[in-house]
Amino acid sequence: MHHALHLTAGALSIVALAPAAAAHGAYPAVRQIVADPTDDSRLFARATYGLLTSTDHGKSWRWSCSAAAGYGPTESPVLAVGASGAPLMGTFDGLLASADGACTWSKPAALDRTVTGIAVGASRVWVLISTSGAAGAYASELWLSSNGGTSFEKLSAALDDKTLFTDVGVSASDPARLYLTGSQGAKAVFFRSVTEGKTWDPPVVLTAPPGASPRIGAVHPTQPDVVYVRAGFAQTSGSQGVVLASKDGGATFTEVLKQKAPLLGFTLSPDGQRAFAAFGDPHAGVALDAAGLGLFSAKTSDDVFGKVRSQPTACVSHVGAELWACTSQADDGFEIGRSADGGATFVKVMELSGLSGPLDCAASSTVGTTCTAEDRDDLCQDTGNCAEPEAAPDDSGCGCRSATGSGRAGSSLGGLLAVLLLVRRRAR
Repeated sequence: MHHALHLTAGALSIVALAPAAAAHGAYPAVRQIVADPTDDSRLFARATYGLLTSTDHGKSWRWSCSAAAGYGPTESPVLAVGASGAPLMGTFDGLLASADGACTWSKPAALDRTVTGIAVGASRVWVLISTSGAAGAYASELWLSSNGGTSFEKLSAALDDKTLFTDVGVSASDPARLYLTGSQGAKAVFFRSVTEGKTWDPPVVLTAPPGASPRIGAVHPTQPDVVYVRAGFAQTSGSQGVVLASKDGGATFTEVLKQKAPLLGFTLSPDGQRAFAAFGDPHAGVALDAAGLGLFSAKTSDDVFGKVRSQPTACVSHVGAELWACTSQADDGFEIGRSADGGATFVKVMELSGLSGPLDCAASSTVGTTCTAEDRDDLCQDTGNCAEPEAAPDDSGCGCRSATGSGRAGSSLGGLLAVLLLVRRRAR
């Protein structure tokens, strides 16, 4: 989603056009929350200022710089966790995986090109690569891991070279059912396979706004024919997000929700009975309708969406039975919240000043060799954890005074929030 929208790995990336609100050059915000499918006390959150990890269901969070996971503050790569518990990051430069909880990242040699989508099944992980090829064509490949993301093999079936593929989805109840989204010029298209990707049906043209980039919103957990696609764009001239629903495996789609705001997240409840769509403010100089911001929900039986939360919402996902969201420090007083009532109310999980410190990694790890003292100082400034630099890191691991360490630090956080609010108003 930059301006003019370019695809990043698994999501759309916004290049900040508004005045920089953070030391990292992007408005400080959490963009995605993912739980370990085998242990939902292990959580990962992708933020503009780095990758956050929690091993205690969100009670405490530790940080590593985004460069260690292969992305920058204005890129929004896709984050996933395979059945092995290893986090995966799809970036412009390829797929990165970590077997030690996000300390050391490695890149499979064959997966060193732009990853635009990752889909996680019970024991399988699908990775979609799509890049510009020769003579205006696209070079796209689908890779499969049968061991939770530890190793991959390329599927032999060729993908359409006229399509820039943007996402991949898999049915939990029918692993042979795969879905792809993509763009053919200004047209959004959808592909289906019922043969584990060995063959593909002809594409279906989606009734998305011209130039809107489509992504798989969700596939119903027990009904493989029920699939949602989300599409949108965010520009200085205007933003739009739409949700399309299919009840026949992608043969036809119906537009079920549209707002004049960026659609940043979508999920279904674990039982598949409810859908949730998150519209957020990227604070990047985009034009949007404030009335379109917030969290919308519908029964999947009728797809009649209603707003359940008015504050900007940058992501939405389920952690166990609870609904978790990327909230806003400026609007809510915290950055991650969870809801036990279907999104009507959220309680604080993490706020900007609440990080416990850097991820504890060996000096020889990717984090140890990539993340610098300057990165830690930038984090402190981004999150309001300091008043001014100190000669040595304090107990929080930041190279500055912690927010709880002095009254001046608290006023620093208050000043930061004032700046964030000012930038948000200007962005609108």
